[in-house]
Amino acid sequence: MPAGQKNIELERGSRFTWVLTWLDANRAPIILTGYSAKMQVRHHSGSSSVLLELSTALGSITLGGALGTITFNANIDALPEGEHAYDLILTSGGGIPKRLIEGKATVSAGVTV
Repeated sequence: MPAGQKNIELERGSRFTWVLTWLDANRAPIILTGYSAKMQVRHHSGSSSVLLELSTALGSITLGGALGTITFNANIDALPEGEHAYDLILTSGGGIPKRLIEGKATVSAGVTV
């Protein structure tokens, strides 16, 4: 199954918080116990420059086990304004990766500092 498509809006000057749930075809949560997760934002797909990386190893992504939830929480103040590309890879405890979601990450700059 191909990765889902979801464009996200990121606002500099505030924290990026997002919770999503991975569901199977019957709308039941996928059990994420033993999984790891990694999300990267780059200028565009194929760019060698990583603008932002979130992961379970870094503590910026938390997996909810039997609930199937994926929680993102990070400071995005260093991201440049504009439209970028991102994707999220979940890796099972057996080492099998799954690109779950991808899309555009549009960063807007704040006015008040």
